[in-house]
Amino acid sequence: MAIKKKTFSAADRAAYIESKKNEVKGLLDTLTDNVKALTSSDDWKKYLKFQTFFRRYSFNNVLLITIQCPNATAVAGYRTWQKAGRQVKKGAKSIKILAPIVRKFNVKAENDQGQMEETEKKSLYFRAVPVFDVSQTEGEPLPTAQRCTLLSGNEAEATEAFDTLLSFASDLGYKVEDEALAEGFNGYVDFNAKRIVLRASNPKLQKAKTLAHEIAHALLHSTPELRKDIAHDSSDHREVEAESVAFCVMNAFGLDSGSYSFGYVATWAGGDAKKIQQSASRIQKAVCQILDAVLPENSQDESDEDSAAEAA
Repeated sequence: MAIKKKTFSAADRAAYIESKKNEVKGLLDTLTDNVKALTSSDDWKKYLKFQTFFRRYSFNNVLLITIQCPNATAVAGYRTWQKAGRQVKKGAKSIKILAPIVRKFNVKAENDQGQMEETEKKSLYFRAVPVFDVSQTEGEPLPTAQRCTLLSGNEAEATEAFDTLLSFASDLGYKVEDEALAEGFNGYVDFNAKRIVLRASNPKLQKAKTLAHEIAHALLHSTPELRKDIAHDSSDHREVEAESVAFCVMNAFGLDSGSYSFGYVATWAGGDAKKIQQSASRIQKAVCQILDAVLPENSQDESDEDSAAEAA
């Protein structure tokens, strides 16, 4: 059953939030146990080894991939595919993405003491590089493992959860929009533009889970200051945090996202379930911040209201 907005006294509100903290702790233990079980299989180890061939793409590059090849599912460079035992098909048209290039150079300038001093400077620019989707290659079959099953069903509950999270995102200042993203790309968040983009064709349950995931990024990762407490700040760790938050939030709405979240967290954690516990307090804080927002402002205790009515 999805969370319903209702009136809480100050004491009830505090008790509710405390109960949610305990519930989140239990859910993180569940998540950790399932990730451990999932990543202990030989198939999963082969899959993780294969994943090391692939780089992570920024949301700008995801957009470029989507525009040029809407059905892309696994993208990599020519030599990377060769290392994975596959060859790009003759005549395949490459997908162009942007790769950052850092140039270092020395500059001589006079310092405050009038002496010439040489300092190192860096210049950043981007160049277009070609990549190819797996559909444009042939060769060794890709290793598979239980990964992320797209969520569907529970339409009424999913809609209620989605609408509640949509309102919360709006309160954060984020605009939520649907776009025709490529298969495998379910959404992204643009911190600067304050936009959360969801894949338009996904079922409502998947969209609600993805929205919770992107909201978690907004709460935990939108600035360097917010990321300072991450044990090891990296894209991998940030994804583990965001999906862990989404799993807990969906559970609070009575919706199970385990068939998607377990595989997602396992992949980004690189098989190391300890990364969940390293961020437990940050995950718990974000979950409670979201759940607290579905409650109205503190209201007067009902017993106080009854006394006031009698006195009148």
